[in-house]
Amino acid sequence: MKERLAVAISAAALFVALLGTTSLGEAARDVARSGADVAKKATGQKAAARGRRGPRGPRGRRGPRGFLGAPGEKGERGDPGPSNNAYDFQWTAQVLITSATPNSPTIVAAPSTALGAGKYAVSAQVAVEGTSDGVVYCRGREGRPPGQAGQYFGQPASVRVGPGVGSVRAATLTLSFGVDFTQGGVVNIVCWETGATGATAGPGQILVMRVSELTTIS
Repeated sequence: MKERLAVAISAAALFVALLGTTSLGEAARDVARSGADVAKKATGQKAAARGRRGPRGPRGRRGPRGFLGAPGEKGERGDPGPSNNAYDFQWTAQVLITSATPNSPTIVAAPSTALGAGKYAVSAQVAVEGTSDGVVYCRGREGRPPGQAGQYFGQPASVRVGPGVGSVRAATLTLSFGVDFTQGGVVNIVCWETGATGATAGPGQILVMRVSELTTIS
């Protein structure tokens, strides 16, 4: 009886082992393999979908203006450097021209404010009027104390005033010149008249702009 029971148990154990290693084991392996293949295929499809770039969207609105940057460095002490500000001098009086030569011209505009050492671009306009046939000349000149002659700047502008042929009763002379002050100074406007007397100069205006360079060209 004991021998029959042992044989039956051994046969049952072998049956179970054979069943697990054949049909059920292979089925489990097949299911696992097919699941892995499906997962790989789905992952590849998602990666391919992410790899394709869509069309470019419309341009967005311009953003707000940024903050103003910090100012640049200042020049060395004692040298303010070129400036964006202009020095403006105007006068309204009509000054009688009493001089007939450029050696001792009549000063028609004399600003009281001196310019510092540096280079300047100067432009000026002078209204001129006369009733007799004479030629009026006006020119820029360095302001100096009485009795001292300062250097002339640029070239003179001229016009014939009076009732004669080729003359005009009134005109505006325009001057433009450069100034290089090594120790500072004043820019005056002087005039003289040849061939007649009685002309006047003024009102007028002087506009001065400091520049970094003033180069003579040919």
